Amino acid sequence: MKITNYQSVSVKNFNKPLENHRKDNAGMQRTAALPSFSQRADNWMHVDKQKFEKYKQAQKYVDGCDNRYMLLSSYDSDKLEGIQYGIKVFEGLNIRQVILLVDSLHAICTSRTCSNGCVHCYAEAKPFHVKKDDTGTITKMCWEDFCDLTDGIRKFANRMHKTANELPYFKSKTIAPFIDADSMEIVLNDQKGREYDMIDISKKIARDLKYHIMFDTSGWTPKNKKTQERAQRYVDYFKQQYDNGNKDVVVHISLNPFHKLNSKYVEYINSEPKRAKKFRELYTDRMANVFYTFLPLDGVKVLNRALSEHSSGNELYKYEAHVKLIKEIRDKLEEKYKADASCTPESAKKYLETFDRITKDIYTEDLGATGRLENLLSKDDADLKEALKLHKLNHQHPESILTNKRGFVGSVFVDANGRVYATDEYNTIATDIQLNFRNKNKKTPPIFGLIEGQVSSDALFKNLKDNFII
Repeated sequence: MKITNYQSVSVKNFNKPLENHRKDNAGMQRTAALPSFSQRADNWMHVDKQKFEKYKQAQKYVDGCDNRYMLLSSYDSDKLEGIQYGIKVFEGLNIRQVILLVDSLHAICTSRTCSNGCVHCYAEAKPFHVKKDDTGTITKMCWEDFCDLTDGIRKFANRMHKTANELPYFKSKTIAPFIDADSMEIVLNDQKGREYDMIDISKKIARDLKYHIMFDTSGWTPKNKKTQERAQRYVDYFKQQYDNGNKDVVVHISLNPFHKLNSKYVEYINSEPKRAKKFRELYTDRMANVFYTFLPLDGVKVLNRALSEHSSGNELYKYEAHVKLIKEIRDKLEEKYKADASCTPESAKKYLETFDRITKDIYTEDLGATGRLENLLSKDDADLKEALKLHKLNHQHPESILTNKRGFVGSVFVDANGRVYATDEYNTIATDIQLNFRNKNKKTPPIFGLIEGQVSSDALFKNLKDNFII
C-alpha cells in the first residue's frame, strides 16, 4: 500500500503495543513489557515544515518506483534524500549513510563484555568492569536505544514498501545481537531498571526486522543457579517457538579447546599436571552441562573449532586433541543421563546420537589468525601471513574493508553507543555514522582490530556500489 496522505503517517500505525507482562512456562510473571520508545513521527512534520516537504517529495519518488525488485543502490540518492526524515534514530544522517547501515548491518552490540576469555577470539572478547563513579562509560546498550534502532529500520523499510529483511542486497536471514559477548550473559535494562533478556531481544528483532537472531554460547558455570534457570527458560521458550514453526533463534554451542579453562589445562599440563587436570574437569563439566540443557531443543548447532594438524600452534589445540576433548565431554554427558531418573534409556540414546552427529565436523580452516589467535602461531604460519597481508591492505585502503577479503563481504555493526563500524572480521574501522542514541556521548570498551581514524560512509558506499555489492 502506497502512502499518499502524508499527514496521516504516524508511528501509532506501526507500533502496536505488546503485552504489558509476560509469563514463562511455569506461569511466573517476568520482565514487564516490550514498550516502544520512539518519537511520534507527526511531531516533526509540524515543527520542521521544510524537512517535511523534502520527505514528501522523497516519498512520492519512492511511490512512483517499482520497489519490488529495486536495490537500494538503484534509487537516485538525491531524490531519495529525505525519506529518512522524522525517524528519530537516523536524525542527522544522510540517505547514503542510512542505506549503508541497513544494507550491510550484521550485528547489534547489545553487550560488550564476555567472561569466556577464549584464547583464539578474533574479537578479543573479555570482561570489562566500569568503576562506580564512571558515568561516561557503558558496556551494554540501553533498551530504549535498542528499540529506537529496530523501530527506525522498520519504519524506513515501510516507507520503501519493503520489510527490513528485504532491504539488503544479500538477503541474510540472521543477525547477531553481539560481536564480543556470550548470549547467556546478555541482559539489557531500560531507564527504569527493568530487565530484558534474549527472549525480549529475539521478539523485537523478529517483529521489527523479520530476521532470525544468532544465539551463541560457550556455556556457564553449572553451579550458577540463576544462569542455569535462565538457560532452561530459554530452552523452554525456543522449543515452544520451534514447535509452532517460528524458528526466530538459531542456537550455536561454541565447543573449542581455546576456552580459558581448557587453555589453562594446556598451559599447566607439563609443569603442574594436577592443577591442569582441575581446569580440564571444570571445562568438561561445563560443556557436558551445556549439552545436557540444550540438546532437548531440536536444531541446535555446534561451532566446533580447532587448529589443523599442519598448524604451527600447540598440539593440544589441534584436531586430534580436540577429538579426545569431545569424547571426554560425551562420557560426562552420558553419566548425567544415567543419573537422571526422569530420562529414559531411549531418550538418552537419542540425545547422545544427536551429540555425535552435531560434533562430528570440526572446523579447522581459516580461523582468522587475528586477535588472540595470533599469539598462538609462529610468525611463519601461512594463516597468520594471510591475515597480516589483509591487515596491511585494510590500512592502505580502508574504504575497501568491506570487499578486501576474497569470497567474503564485510559488514557493519552498531556499537552500544550507536557508533557504526565497518569490519571484515580481520580489522575494524570507525565510520562517520553516529546514530541518535540516548547514550551517543558515552564511551564503550575497545573495539577489536581497530584501525586508527575513520572512513567516510561515502567512500564505503561508492566501493560497495562499484563492486556490485549494493
